[in-house]
Amino acid sequence: MNKFEMIMVSLIFLLIGVIIGCLYNDKEEILDFIGLEKSIEGNISVGCENLSLFKSADCLVKNVKTFYKYNKTKGNIPHTLEEIKEQGGDCWDYTYLYSEAAEELGFGYRYLKYPMNEKEIHLFLVIYNEDGYCLIDQIGHVCVMVKKNG
Repeated sequence: MNKFEMIMVSLIFLLIGVIIGCLYNDKEEILDFIGLEKSIEGNISVGCENLSLFKSADCLVKNVKTFYKYNKTKGNIPHTLEEIKEQGGDCWDYTYLYSEAAEELGFGYRYLKYPMNEKEIHLFLVIYNEDGYCLIDQIGHVCVMVKKNG
């Protein structure tokens, strides 16, 4: 492919992107159009399999960021992924979602509660394996490697 053909192909892709942007100004419609929404439908762990703990945590958070919407929900009733995508959720909803994915990917996990004040508790998740652990809190994460002897 010569230089002129490469430029033309690049311009065509750019034009397609502009057209998609004009036709679909809703983020969910764009994600659905390009197939990203479908890749995590029903499961946020799709695409995160067979990765290290640290890369899996990063992958899960990136998947959730595509539809994240904070919305205080009543009670601690597990919501489906579709319900969370449509209505959003709070720390409990996202923590539960991450725990399901962690279990599916073969990682251990623990819920952690943090008292925000006298009436409110914040919930987040720690996933772990023999390499270390990752704290995942809605759309953020921090991972720590455990130093191995030897």
